[in-house]
Amino acid sequence: MADERGFTYLGLLFALALLGLALGAAGTVWSVVRQRDREQQLLWTGGEIRRAIGHYYQGGPGGLRVYPRSLQELTDDHRGPAVVRHLRRAYRDPMTDSDDWELIRGSDGGLIGVASKAKGKPMKQQGFAEADRAFQGADCYCEWRFVFQSPLQQGAGKAAVMPAKPPVLELGRREVESGSSGSRSRR
Repeated sequence: MADERGFTYLGLLFALALLGLALGAAGTVWSVVRQRDREQQLLWTGGEIRRAIGHYYQGGPGGLRVYPRSLQELTDDHRGPAVVRHLRRAYRDPMTDSDDWELIRGSDGGLIGVASKAKGKPMKQQGFAEADRAFQGADCYCEWRFVFQSPLQQGAGKAAVMPAKPPVLELGRREVESGSSGSRSRR
């Protein structure tokens, strides 16, 4: 009878050890999945901010091409008669879970891009989209710099990667392509 209790006790200890190992492995897998998800969120969010800076730059009244001074100007652009929202809201940095981005400024002081302040090493090292190809081999998330480059900055030898123009610029007004002539008419 005592021998049976000893074997039961050893069996229970062995089962608990296996359960601990399984939970540890599941925790590691969950951590890797979470990190990859946050990286994807950073790529999307940074891309959206870069796109919004491009829309702001290209959408100035009277063809004025200037960069915003802050992220707030991307959510509330008061340069024209109606408020334009290049971003729906100010996005948080998914890596630091804060709204404290590193703001990248151009020579005139305008906001040309953002970068995360996270210091961790990215898991994703290759296979980036064309706009993010400079991120390959980065040692830190802070090296993932989402910068909008105007066609003048891109140089004549490179293909211009222009952000898509939003289909609705102001409430109730939109631009429509007419025919093959490429002319636009307002509705």
